[in-house]
Amino acid sequence: MSIGPSSHRLRVEDAGSTPHVSPVAGIVSRYSTAADATAVRFSARTGAVLGWLLAANVALAAAGVAVGTFLFDDPALYFRELMPGTLLSAAHILAAAVAARAIHARDRRGRRWHQSFWGLSSVLLTVLVVVELAQPTIFLSKWVQKDLGLRAPSGIADVDGFLVTFLLAGVALILAARALDLLRYPRAVASFACAAALGGTSQFIDATFRVSAWEFVVEDSVKALAGPFLLAGYLVALAAVVREQRAP
Repeated sequence: MSIGPSSHRLRVEDAGSTPHVSPVAGIVSRYSTAADATAVRFSARTGAVLGWLLAANVALAAAGVAVGTFLFDDPALYFRELMPGTLLSAAHILAAAVAARAIHARDRRGRRWHQSFWGLSSVLLTVLVVVELAQPTIFLSKWVQKDLGLRAPSGIADVDGFLVTFLLAGVALILAARALDLLRYPRAVASFACAAALGGTSQFIDATFRVSAWEFVVEDSVKALAGPFLLAGYLVALAAVVREQRAP
């Protein structure tokens, strides 16, 4: 009794076939690779990047405040939620996260993301981008005051500013546990120190000064200058890592 060839088939995998990659994963991979290459390219010109970003932030803030004041009677319009000032601030943080990821990807020790300052930075900075855009602390502060009846501590004018300060302090403490990675890059440390000083000043103004449109302008103008220094710190470290990789 013969058995037809169609009654018993064996599936043979082509030895040269590649695993199926979803379109979404392919797009994410391409954008991730492009972002990494861009971070490396700009890391070679960190000084110029810092100078241009500082000048651009000052010019855009001045123009935004002027337009808001004379056309909309709101000098703080440029810095309000999802307006150009907020989007630019989020872009600074996101760019810093990309640079941090690029450093972590070149870690010769092959550590997990939570085991290095750079991998941890990339994740936490991404979280801060979401916070900057979604402003959850504003909703949380309103809920705390309205539903729980809690008020800001003595000397604190704004609950939202207090919550943001608490959040940033928590991020700094988490990163401090991996801060030994920074000792090899003193220029990065100096840049981070400038960013911390400007960011701390901004949050001090936000938390303690009487809430007004012009207080908002001053606070966010100072914060806008912190972003370029934050990004420059990661770019400086990335440039050093790339040089180490290329060294014979």
